[in-house]
Amino acid sequence: MELESTYPELNAATTGVARKRITLSPNVRKFCWFILAFIVPYFLLDASKENHNQYYLITGLFIFLVGEVIYTFGQSVNLLNIAALLAVIQWIVGPMVTYYIDYQFFASDEIMLFKVSEAEYFGYTIPGTIAFVLGIRLLNPGMKHYKHFPEYVKRNQSRAAVVGKLLFYVGIFFTVSESFIPPILGYVGWLMKGLLQVSVIVYWLFDLPRKYFVTALGVGLIAINAVLGGMFGELVYWLLFISILVSMRMKISLFKKLLFFSASFIAVFIISATKWQYRIITWNAEVGEYSGVDKLVLYKDIIVNNVTNNDIDRVRAGQEVIVRRLNQGGTISHIMNRVPKTEPYANGETIFSAIATAIVPRVLWPNKPVAGKKDFYRFTGYRLKGTSMGITPIGEAYANYGRTGGIITMFFYGLFMALLFRIIIKRSLYRDSLLIIFIPLIFFRAIYAESDLMRTLTAATKGVMFVVFINFVLKQYLKRTSIE
Repeated sequence: MELESTYPELNAATTGVARKRITLSPNVRKFCWFILAFIVPYFLLDASKENHNQYYLITGLFIFLVGEVIYTFGQSVNLLNIAALLAVIQWIVGPMVTYYIDYQFFASDEIMLFKVSEAEYFGYTIPGTIAFVLGIRLLNPGMKHYKHFPEYVKRNQSRAAVVGKLLFYVGIFFTVSESFIPPILGYVGWLMKGLLQVSVIVYWLFDLPRKYFVTALGVGLIAINAVLGGMFGELVYWLLFISILVSMRMKISLFKKLLFFSASFIAVFIISATKWQYRIITWNAEVGEYSGVDKLVLYKDIIVNNVTNNDIDRVRAGQEVIVRRLNQGGTISHIMNRVPKTEPYANGETIFSAIATAIVPRVLWPNKPVAGKKDFYRFTGYRLKGTSMGITPIGEAYANYGRTGGIITMFFYGLFMALLFRIIIKRSLYRDSLLIIFIPLIFFRAIYAESDLMRTLTAATKGVMFVVFINFVLKQYLKRTSIE
């Protein structure tokens, strides 16, 4: 060591003494990062802006959650940290960018225009978002629980090969025969297809043979479907879920984590900036004009052209799409402007309806409400054309209870998500259960910050019921094959 050769007396004094590496506890490290995250914005933002204190708070919260997501990646199933980060990005960071830089991208799109003042908007969404994040963090399983993850892998290793193979074949069958699945199955049909991606998780978590083949099929099929349909959200989210769970089996350095998230950001950026061009061409084309192969080649050419061509108009259009995607502020501000001036507070109507819709099957409730356009028009005054948008959980909370009630509702919404997640994690890690591998099927819709409570709760309820059923079937099958 250079220090020892330069200071021989220090070397002599420490000879034979055990040297301890100074390490910080997770809580101390988290606190230090929290303080640093809220110091950095003072060097990044313009203090002369009218609402600069709000900007500091938003930026600090964003930096803190980004650090949390990166740090916990590979050490925990940090799904709810990502849900909190997406909420922060879409409810307050995206709108902050719009207010701060004064983008004029939305002049031709009524729903994207902000209808309330900056102070009024952030006066609700900042505390509402913070309440949601606090609710999540209050019950989100801590790092200490994940120390038992190696035991989970060891406990389930003997049955993993059978489970993985069974899920793979069932998932492949429903994916290939998608066009023949009766519409009545609806979301259940999607869950059955999702078993293919769950099998990818199983093959990697338990380091099974042929994991690369299974991954190629599981990810490849969903990627092809994404390009053919021009809908990439499902692909991005499945890759996110698979990465989170598979990373638990690997020891990933900070450098590799930064490399992974940087590459992921670039990939999502490119998809977001190019998919609109692809959709314009393919969705407006004559039926049968583009074959499946033609579409794949077309999208590849669009990506290459955008990466190599710096056309200012195309770059600006891509920026517009990205800012729109990261910004639910227009929808939320429409709700805040309309309720209760034109539309009275719902006083829990949509929330209780969402709970009832999630619990009661359509067989027993033929006229069960369908989430989407009806509530969107009711609370925003804007009629959707050819698309489906949610009023967002934070927008729905305001539509029901106003500012104060909405903030409280967001806290309990985050608490509910964390409680459900905590039950699944603890049951998997401390009991004889495979539940962790099915987490994506339960929480797939829950991390969508642009959805609404009816979609989220219905998807989570159906996901739980489906996973309980699949878990039961697997146990019975394993008992019969004498593996259980």
